Amino acid sequence: MVAQPGNLLLVSHVASEREQIAQVLAEDSHLVRIAEDTDSALSIIRHEKPELVLIDTALAGESAFRLCRKLRDGGELAEIAVLVLLDGVSAGAEALALDCGADDVMQRPVDKLGLRLRIRSLLKHRKALANVRGALEHLVEKRTSQLQKEVAAHKCTAEMLLESQGRYALAAQGANDGLWDWDLLTNKIHFSPRLKNMLGHSASAAMDSPEQWFEHVNRQDIDQLWAELIAHLEGHTERLAAECRIQRKDGTTRWLLVRGMAIRDRAGTPYRIAGSQTDITPRKLMELQLRHDAFHDMLTNLPNRALFLDRLNCAIAKMKRNENYRYAVLLLDVDRFKLVNDSLGHAMGDRLLIEFARRLRECPRATDTVARLGGDEFVVLLDEVDGLAGAKVMIERIQRAFESPLDVQGRQIFVSSSIGLAFGKPRYQVAEDLLRDADIALYRAKALGPGKVQSFLSGMHEKVVSQLNSQNELREAVKDCRQFVLHYQPILSLRNGRLAGFEALIRWNHPVRGMVFPADFIPEAEQGELISPITYWILRTVCMRLKAWESDAQRKLPLFVNINMSVKSLSDPGFAYAVGQIISAAHVEPSQIKFELTESSLMKEPELALLTLSCLKATGVELMVDDFGTGYSCLSYLHRLPMNALKIDRSFVSSVPSEARNMEIVRTIALLAERLGLQTVAEGIETQEQCQWLKSIGCQLGQGYLFSRPLNAEDAYEFLGRDLASTVHHRGTSAAEPQPNPKLEIVNAKETERTNR
Repeated sequence: MVAQPGNLLLVSHVASEREQIAQVLAEDSHLVRIAEDTDSALSIIRHEKPELVLIDTALAGESAFRLCRKLRDGGELAEIAVLVLLDGVSAGAEALALDCGADDVMQRPVDKLGLRLRIRSLLKHRKALANVRGALEHLVEKRTSQLQKEVAAHKCTAEMLLESQGRYALAAQGANDGLWDWDLLTNKIHFSPRLKNMLGHSASAAMDSPEQWFEHVNRQDIDQLWAELIAHLEGHTERLAAECRIQRKDGTTRWLLVRGMAIRDRAGTPYRIAGSQTDITPRKLMELQLRHDAFHDMLTNLPNRALFLDRLNCAIAKMKRNENYRYAVLLLDVDRFKLVNDSLGHAMGDRLLIEFARRLRECPRATDTVARLGGDEFVVLLDEVDGLAGAKVMIERIQRAFESPLDVQGRQIFVSSSIGLAFGKPRYQVAEDLLRDADIALYRAKALGPGKVQSFLSGMHEKVVSQLNSQNELREAVKDCRQFVLHYQPILSLRNGRLAGFEALIRWNHPVRGMVFPADFIPEAEQGELISPITYWILRTVCMRLKAWESDAQRKLPLFVNINMSVKSLSDPGFAYAVGQIISAAHVEPSQIKFELTESSLMKEPELALLTLSCLKATGVELMVDDFGTGYSCLSYLHRLPMNALKIDRSFVSSVPSEARNMEIVRTIALLAERLGLQTVAEGIETQEQCQWLKSIGCQLGQGYLFSRPLNAEDAYEFLGRDLASTVHHRGTSAAEPQPNPKLEIVNAKETERTNR
C-alpha cells in the first residue's frame, strides 16, 4: 500500500499509545508531531498548520472535544482534518465527537490497517474539498468563465468523492465490521458484503429485507435484540448496542455486537437507522471460559465450592417455598488419601482424585450436583430425595462404584470413602450451616473406620461447639495451670503392705463444670497440642510435693510417684531433655519419678518409642508399660524397650480369681515380667481375695480401692505414716479410712483412677 505522506499532529497524553500510533503512521512516511495536551496542540497547529489532527479522547476531562470545537471555530484552522480515537465503552462519545466537528472517529484498540486507510482517506478527502473550495471560489470570481472549465472542475470533484467513498468502504472492510443501513419508511435494508459474509452468505446474495437478518439471530437472544432496537427508536437510548448469537447459513454459531444510530426528522421520528455488527466470538468464548473456571475445579472439572454453595442455597430457598421439597447432602472424602500422597507422590495423588471424581460423577442422577470442595473432599447434593431410603440408595450406589480398584496410570488402587449425611431442614438459612453439619457427620463416620457412613443427628453440633468451647477454656487454663490439681493414689507392696509410692492423677477444677476427670479433657489437650505443658506442670508439681513431704518428714522417703505420659510426648524430640532439666532443678532423685505409657501408644510407632524412651531412661527416671495385655502385642519389642515394670490392667484384675481364663493371663504376665526382670503392678484391686491371689503369683505392687481412693496432697501425706501391713494380710477397713462402696461400678472406678495417658 503506497500512501501520500502528510503533515500530522497526534494529541495524546498516554506515552505507550503515542509510540504505537506513531510507529503505524511512520509506515506511510507521514511527518508526525506529538502534543500531550490541548494547549501545546493549539500552539503547534497555529505554527505548523498540520493537515490532520489525531485526537485521543483519553485526555483529561472533555479537553479532546473542546479542541475539536476550537479547530472548527478557528477560521483557517477549520480546513484541518480531525480524527478522534474513542474508548469503546464510552456511551455517546462518537456522536459527541461528530457534533464537535470531528471528520471521523475510530474505536480503540486501534486497528492498524484501518487507521492507515482512514488517515489516507481523510487526507485525500480534505485535499479534494480544498480543491473544490478553490474551484468554487474561482467560479465566483469568474462567473463568466468558460462553462467547460466548470464542468471539468465538477467532474474532477465527483471522481475524487467516488474515490473517497471507495476508500471508506475499504476501510470498513479492513476493520472487520459488517455495515447495514435500514430505510424505515420503505422497510428495506442495505447489507454490506462483509455483513453478508458474517451471516454465511456470499457477497452477491440478494438481501434487502430485515427478516433475512433477524432469521439468523438465536431464538434465545431475539427478544433482547428487539427490545434494545425499540428502546433506541423510541428515544430511550442514545444509540443501539446489543450482543447476540447468530446462526450462520452453514449451521455454525457466532457472537456479534450490533451497534447503530437512528436519524430523525424535525419531529424526532426516526426514518432511518444505520450501524455495524462486529464478530466478538473470541471475546465471548474467553468470557465463558473464565466464568467456567471461576465455578469449577481445575483438577477434576467438577463444580467447585462456590458453585455448590450457590446451588445448595437454591435448594434451601426452594424448601422455604415448598414444604414438601426434600434434599440432602453427602460429604465424602477418600480414606487414607494421605498414604497415597506420601507413598506414591502428589502427582499420583492428583491422578487418583481425577479418577475418583470421574467414577463419582457417574453415580448421582442428572438433577443432582457433584462438586469438589478441596483436597480429597467431595460433596453430592441430592435433589428431590426420598428421605433416608432415597439417600441410602445413592450411598449404596457410590459404595458399589468403588468396590473395584481405580486404574491410575496402570496401577490398581483400591479406595473407600467415608460419608457424612445431612438432610435439608427448614431451620437452615444458609448453605454453610448445612455443609458444616455434614462435615460433623463425616468426622464421626471417619472415627468409626474406613468406608463408614454417619447421618447428622440433633445434638452433634452442640457437642462440637461444646468441645470447641472446652478446648478454648482448656487453653486458657493451661496458661497458668491454676485450675489443675493433682490427686495421689497409693501404690502398696503386696508382700508387706507398706506404702511404695503414688500414682499422680490430674483433675481440672473447672470454675463452672466443677471437677473434670482426665478422660474428659486429656484427649482435647492432645488434639490441641497442649499435653506437653500439662505434663511438665505435673512433673514440676510432683517434684515440689516430694521435696515438701521429705522436708516435713525430715528424712529421705523411699517413695516414687508415677506420672502418665502421653503418646504425643514420644514424638517430641525435646521431651527427655525438658524432663531432665525439671528434675535437676527440683533436686529430686530421678528414680523417684516413673512414667507410665499405655501398651497401645508404644505400638503406634515402636521405633520412635524406642528412641525417645532410651533418651528418657538416660535421665535416670523409670518407665512402666500401662494397661499391659489390652493393646496390640508388643512382645517383639518388649525386650528392646528400656522398661522397669509392667502394669496389669484392671479389666483382668477385676475378674480374678473367679474367671479362670483371666487368671491364666495375669499369671502369664507376672511370669513374663519375672523372666524379663521387671516389676509387676496390679491396678484396680478391690477385694482381699484379689489381693491374696495376686500376692501368691508373685505380683509385687498393687493399687485400688481396697487400699485407698485417690487422695489430695494433704491426705496423701497423712497416708505416708500408716502401716498398712494389717490391711494387706488381714483386710478390714480402719476407722480413719473411708469404706469403699461395694456396689461401685468398675467403669466409674476406672474413670476416677485413670488419667487416660
